[in-house]
Amino acid sequence: MLLDEPFSALDAELRGDARRAVTAALAATRTTTVLVTHDQGEALSLADQVAVMSEGHLVQVGSPSTVYATPADPAVARFVGDAVLLPAVITGRTAQCALGALTVRGEPAQGPAQVLIRPEQIEILDDDAGVPTVVGTVTYFGHDATVDLTIQPHGPDITARVSGTRTPRPGTPVHLAVNGLVTAFAERET
Repeated sequence: MLLDEPFSALDAELRGDARRAVTAALAATRTTTVLVTHDQGEALSLADQVAVMSEGHLVQVGSPSTVYATPADPAVARFVGDAVLLPAVITGRTAQCALGALTVRGEPAQGPAQVLIRPEQIEILDDDAGVPTVVGTVTYFGHDATVDLTIQPHGPDITARVSGTRTPRPGTPVHLAVNGLVTAFAERET
């Protein structure tokens, strides 16, 4: 079955109910379905396999968790979710970047690279350990919030996603750490 943007005109609550009902009906009848959507959250939460297209070409196909955690390139990383991309130098499985020494997935190419850190991997610490930053804008969504931060003393600016119960005030100095593995993209020669 082909479903082309089937939930796009529905309000948020009805959209969630319709997604669950359609997913259950398709699973019960074991119907193979192609869902076309521009809603990345919808694609990641409904699909067994995700295919990302750019300019009419498939650029990556994989499970939702694979495409999100290990996108094929920085463009796919930004397309499927919020992405913090920082310059780094890779030695072994360690990326040295503005957020410190981070462990890279897999067997990364050595040397200059970009590292992908998802905003939800960035933790605001309760102590002075970690990388010093200053809080900029806080955008509150209820269940969570995005926090724009400037790494001290001279940047860069990054964004973290935190629980809605842990939102710092703008202008507050805080320290950061990164949880989990990061993905590295080798710097392309020009």
